[in-house]
Amino acid sequence: MENNRYKYGEVVSVQEAANQIGVSHMTIYRWIRSESIIYITFGNLSFIPVLEVRRQKMIRDRNLQEIQIKNGSGVVDRTTPEHNKE
Repeated sequence: MENNRYKYGEVVSVQEAANQIGVSHMTIYRWIRSESIIYITFGNLSFIPVLEVRRQKMIRDRNLQEIQIKNGSGVVDRTTPEHNKE
């Protein structure tokens, strides 16, 4: 996404959004069900706006940085409750 190959108003598939954010596609579907992410549906297919993917990635990156700071190391402790909030 950082290469700006997408234009304003474009959407990506759930799988592509998951890859770019760094979560599983099932997490994206959970976020859709809980209305925690902006999405667009065409028929029975869901797509995520590129700007929403960028926003979610920034949130995730910030949360991971906070976890690293709390741990006092550059290693993320994936057993902490903060990491498992997805």
